[in-house]
Amino acid sequence: MEWMIANLGLEEMLNMKVRARRNGFFKLPVGAVKKVEGIPPCLKGIVFESNPKVMYRQGDTDHCLFCSAASAFHHKNWDDVAAGVNENRQKFTEDKLEAWEILKEVIIKKEPRMRMTKLENFNPLSKEERVEHPVVATLMGDDGEVNHAVSFLYGYVFDSNLEVALPRAQAALDWCVSSPENPNVKFLKCPTAYRFHIDFDYDQKEAAKKKRKRRADRQGVSIAADRRVRRKNANQESQNSDDQDERSSTQNENSECVASPSKKKINSGMERRKRREREKQRKQMQDGSSENQKDSNED
Repeated sequence: MEWMIANLGLEEMLNMKVRARRNGFFKLPVGAVKKVEGIPPCLKGIVFESNPKVMYRQGDTDHCLFCSAASAFHHKNWDDVAAGVNENRQKFTEDKLEAWEILKEVIIKKEPRMRMTKLENFNPLSKEERVEHPVVATLMGDDGEVNHAVSFLYGYVFDSNLEVALPRAQAALDWCVSSPENPNVKFLKCPTAYRFHIDFDYDQKEAAKKKRKRRADRQGVSIAADRRVRRKNANQESQNSDDQDERSSTQNENSECVASPSKKKINSGMERRKRREREKQRKQMQDGSSENQKDSNED
């Protein structure tokens, strides 16, 4: 813990704690520095002045990821991308925990056609790995430390601590992972590696994407137009239905108005009949009562 605070700082440690993954582990940012001038004596048998130059050196800064990548891009003749990566390497100092994301962002901004592909089990010492496109990778030694990044292209290793590229050989990678304190460390593997390549079908894909978007927009317009037509027709049908109901109601009212005099006559006739029947019943009752009175008087 003391070593980490001394080398990373307390603020960086707190950031790592916040961003740590669920399992509680976090990959430390790389950035080992070696102050080297010329070719190290232990490499003079395999490294030559005629090797490709490392165009961007990290110096006293911990920018090995960006400088090695920019040097490999330069050797690939991607000069604009290389210059852009080198110019923005200061962003790594501001946020060391997002180095790969910063590198990707800078590269895509300079070259939208660039693609970044993560490689599983990348072995730079394998003859089957032709490395025709730049591969940026971190290195692990047999001591378990992962504190340095280099780039591979063709048969070379671009270590930004050196002036010239190294060959893809065990001795060269052993030197990359070693340090004055641990000179006998051996290269073990590349825990993280990304291949960068240009997608030359990018323009066609973008054109096809725009074409699909225009077609979708047209379909969207036509669908919207159809919806408007259907809505208009539905409103018209609803209006016609309302008009028809209103006309039917008016006709019913008129028919009721026309039929009302006859209804009045029928009602008045029925009332007269009922009245006559009631008068007749009343008269019969009166006649019956008078006859009964007459019979009583005779008795």
